[in-house]
Amino acid sequence: MKAPSGLARASLVVWLALPLAACSSDGAKPRYYGTDASAVNATVKAIDHPTRTVTLKDDTGDVSTFSVDPRVKNLERVKVGDRVRAGYFESVSIEVRDPNGPGGTSGSTLADTSDWQEDGAFGRQTKVVAVVERLDRKKGTVALRGPAGNVHGFRVRDPRNLQNVKVGDEVVATYREALAVSIDPVSR
Repeated sequence: MKAPSGLARASLVVWLALPLAACSSDGAKPRYYGTDASAVNATVKAIDHPTRTVTLKDDTGDVSTFSVDPRVKNLERVKVGDRVRAGYFESVSIEVRDPNGPGGTSGSTLADTSDWQEDGAFGRQTKVVAVVERLDRKKGTVALRGPAGNVHGFRVRDPRNLQNVKVGDEVVATYREALAVSIDPVSR
């Protein structure tokens, strides 16, 4: 399974945010959290055996660096230039929030891609904040303005997810990828 990467992946997450967000009957804004294992076929661009980090370039040209789990025993055989299939963990959290509440950005949009360190594991985090421009609860649709200023409309999977959402609310999507759990050679 090959997922889009970087900002493209985060943008996709934001656009799917409200369809995925869990609804709440207590007046709270919708939120969602999920984790999954993914894999990518890529070329090894750099490898640091002592720190167990590997930098991979996929077929679209995207470059990612992963910390390799100590249980991966074949890392010593991997060399720069090798084609590999790397399995890794990823997670997404989505939250709708009031821009004037705690953590809000007063109706602004942003996109941030940064490296992060959590429990000693290197990874990448992408965070995108979009703003609710329009919503139609009867039709179950919402329009979000993304970081580039583009507005895109969506039909939500469960219209109840819109019951506590209002124009101006922020949809915050945070995507994380970390810790390669397998690196296996593949043929060119």
